[in-house]
Amino acid sequence: MIKIVTTTLLIMLTSLILSAQDLKKYRWDNRIIIVKSISLTHHKFQKQLKEFQGNEDGLAERKIVLFEIVGGKYRITDYTSDCHLSEWKTLSNPQLKLTSKSDFEVVLIGLDNGVKLMQNDLFTYEDLCRKIDSMPMRMAEIRGAE
Repeated sequence: MIKIVTTTLLIMLTSLILSAQDLKKYRWDNRIIIVKSISLTHHKFQKQLKEFQGNEDGLAERKIVLFEIVGGKYRITDYTSDCHLSEWKTLSNPQLKLTSKSDFEVVLIGLDNGVKLMQNDLFTYEDLCRKIDSMPMRMAEIRGAE
């Protein structure tokens, strides 16, 4: 019995570590937006994705990688590499799934992998830019580009 419990715990910890590494591979290179929903057709989910359409250049400039999480699946759009959209994959980290308290959530993670914003309402493109552009590392990027 102890062997089964130990094996189960090791499998769970491994999946948590692997998923954390998925996010950590973007540390210092990209900001991450995670959009979570109970379904692909959820009205807030669809509106949130539309906020990003047509703004690919601004998202690339701000080094954005988008994670769409629906149920137990996710896909990634990397705006810094020609808007590469991945196939849907199985989500191995239960902590990244939508909580039962909400049917929609948006999370912004900074270059340092710290959570900068978490909310259950839409995050407009303009608000996103304002939020990111007010961050110290982004201000340094802007100054360096001048």
